[in-house]
Amino acid sequence: MEEQKRGFGNFALIFVINLLVAVSFHILNPTLPKYVVSLGMTTGVAGLVSTFFVISSLIVRPFSGRMMTQCSLKRLLTFGLVCLLVSEVGYVLSGNVGMLLVFRLIHGFAWGITTTATATIAAQTLPEDKLASGIGIFGLGSCISNAIAPNLGLWLIEGGSFTPLFVTAALMPLLALVLTQFLRLRPVARKAAAPGKQSFRLSDFFSARCLIPMVMVLMMSVSVASVSNFLALYAESIQVQSIGLFFTVYAVALFFSKPMGGTAADKLGFSTVIYGCGALMLAAFVLIAMARSLPVFLIAAVLYGMGYGGLQPILQAWSYKRETPERRGVASSTFFIGLDAGTGIGATVAGLVAQYLSYRQMYAFMLLPIVCAMLIYLINSRREGKQSG
Repeated sequence: MEEQKRGFGNFALIFVINLLVAVSFHILNPTLPKYVVSLGMTTGVAGLVSTFFVISSLIVRPFSGRMMTQCSLKRLLTFGLVCLLVSEVGYVLSGNVGMLLVFRLIHGFAWGITTTATATIAAQTLPEDKLASGIGIFGLGSCISNAIAPNLGLWLIEGGSFTPLFVTAALMPLLALVLTQFLRLRPVARKAAAPGKQSFRLSDFFSARCLIPMVMVLMMSVSVASVSNFLALYAESIQVQSIGLFFTVYAVALFFSKPMGGTAADKLGFSTVIYGCGALMLAAFVLIAMARSLPVFLIAAVLYGMGYGGLQPILQAWSYKRETPERRGVASSTFFIGLDAGTGIGATVAGLVAQYLSYRQMYAFMLLPIVCAMLIYLINSRREGKQSG
């Protein structure tokens, strides 16, 4: 009973910490490009600032996974939050491109460490039979922050000064730092390194056991990136007004589907929910490609939110289940490598397809990564079924 209470307390704390970290990120998404332009820089520089963040985050992922097998998760999270705080204070001090890019690199570095650490801690606090549903609930923090933080950021800069924005953004990791000190994590057994064998191995940074869920989330993220980056332009090209409602409906569907998908996976098994959510995503992209009116887009938003919102935490939980407890940090970083890489690849691929074909054809093309992800899962399931048989 005491262990259960401690686990619940740790999960509640890490949920709030993750929410604060997510708010500090999403509050800057629509506002940092405005800050870059306000300093007299071009929109091209604003794009470069975003690219630097993704690159540094992607690079640090595998190293953060390795560090979690070598040192305390609590200390690593504390280090990541300190770096997050430094980067967001640094934005206020950035009067030129060079300084801004340096602090953006630090921000991406800190984001890669903190998000990997919070997800790993969440998985560590959950019992095995509640892993998928717990990760679904944990993911609600990102949904909540995505719903409130961008508007909060835009409101904070209405007066023309960016200082209130950066002070608010910096308060988030500062508060998270305080809460982190109250975490009471049980020590995870770690394998001692063999004497004289200190060389680096690929398995120290990457989990081969998590390759299938990583590739699947990469494929899904390719399609998802096309929605977040180009849906507004697509709607404008076919003269559909108020497309912002799509993202509102999507956020609501996401809020319900994340915990529901995990709970269903714990009760019905991963395969049933993965195939079901994949079918919902396919239906959503068919509707988006065919849409000519706002109501069709909104139906697609419900299907898209239920499909992706249910699938993403299940794939994440599946990654954790495929690894040993002491290597869940490596499993977490491997999963996020797929998520980050798919987001970056997807935006580029979608842009090129839309440029040479059309938005409608691009969204039809985006069915292909989802189909590939489902086929990969089907082939892997049959292969593992034969091996166990």
